[in-house]
Amino acid sequence: MTTDRATSTRTPGQIAALGAALVTAALILSAVPSGAAGTATTARLSGADRYATSAAISRASFQAGVSTVFVASGEDFPDALAVGAAAGAVEAPVLLTKHGVLPASVEAEIDRLNPGRIVVVGGPAAVSNQVVLELRDHSRSVTRIAGSDRYETAAKISAAYFDIALDNAFVASGADFPDAVSAAAIGAALHAPMLLTAPNRLPDTTADELERIDARRIMILGGSAAIDEATAEDVEEFIFAQVLRVAGADRYETSAQLSSLAYQHRTADTVYLASGSGFADAVAGAPVAGMNDSPILLVDGDRPTQAVCNEVSRLEARHVVALGGTGAVSNEVLRYVAEKCAAQGSAVQPGTDPVTSPSPTPGVPVPGGDTPPDQDITCSSFQTQSQAQAFHDYWLGKGFSDYYDLDDDGDGVACESLIVYG
Repeated sequence: MTTDRATSTRTPGQIAALGAALVTAALILSAVPSGAAGTATTARLSGADRYATSAAISRASFQAGVSTVFVASGEDFPDALAVGAAAGAVEAPVLLTKHGVLPASVEAEIDRLNPGRIVVVGGPAAVSNQVVLELRDHSRSVTRIAGSDRYETAAKISAAYFDIALDNAFVASGADFPDAVSAAAIGAALHAPMLLTAPNRLPDTTADELERIDARRIMILGGSAAIDEATAEDVEEFIFAQVLRVAGADRYETSAQLSSLAYQHRTADTVYLASGSGFADAVAGAPVAGMNDSPILLVDGDRPTQAVCNEVSRLEARHVVALGGTGAVSNEVLRYVAEKCAAQGSAVQPGTDPVTSPSPTPGVPVPGGDTPPDQDITCSSFQTQSQAQAFHDYWLGKGFSDYYDLDDDGDGVACESLIVYG
């Protein structure tokens, strides 16, 4: 199968121009009025269901004549998890399908796109052969990428679309979706593949692909409940790389920490919001967010978590785009993020309106405020590297440089002595 391998060819100016075009398209599609002047603009990309939403995201973001369209299951997450980063890296949309029938909204979008080829993700248990036959009526080339399980499928996607000697790669649990969908947009922006592991063992197919890509840094997503310490140690046995675990207290904080790590020295013009309770909208939105050089942050309920709100503030976002309908991301959340989190890039203080993440660990410094606390803060003040990284990045974003000397070698990674290796 001929594929477009990911290469880092876009300049910052091209990314900015692309971002402006995508946001303009989003606003035309479905604008949600913001409140006070000076707050971030808001938009929503949605359809009647997850399939129509994937078509709406594509329609707002891609012109006809694209080289490739990816089609993945909208009913089950495993095979779809790995495709977002690959799709964004080669600038291709991800459309979702039912197992046995191609939804009319998706079929119409494929006709509009008139792609050179269609790549079906996953085996017949995920996307039936009947759907593949239907797709053959809409493109001269329809192929399927599938392995014997979700782990091999992810490895095959990586092998097809990513070269060797990469800067970054992600390893996420194949047993659940939140950590992987949060990272997919960042993977698309960084041209970093998404590989999957079982929570308590590293599959051979994943280990082999990690060896092949030979990435400089591997980011393990989620805490030990998602990927246990023994499996994290197995990663070190197969590769020679820096291994970093990115884990928050919950899926929402993890999404904020991923964004903070990827955008630690810069802002983001746009942020995308997706439900932390479902995978479909974030999977379809990942390539678009990545191409727009923007993160996807997870939300639920009627308020963002404190971590998400502060990350939007730190990024100084001017546009906030909801992925999915109001049942996924409510208008209340969308407006709140635009009007209070994004407004003028000033972080919301703990104890105010946003829903707070689980209580901070007693004695561990937490980011917040406009002036660094007058304390002797060192790496030993933190229990995890992610705590130190969030604290470091917050004050860096406030213009205080490495105020507490937590990044001793200047590589952007705070308190490397706390990193979980292996």
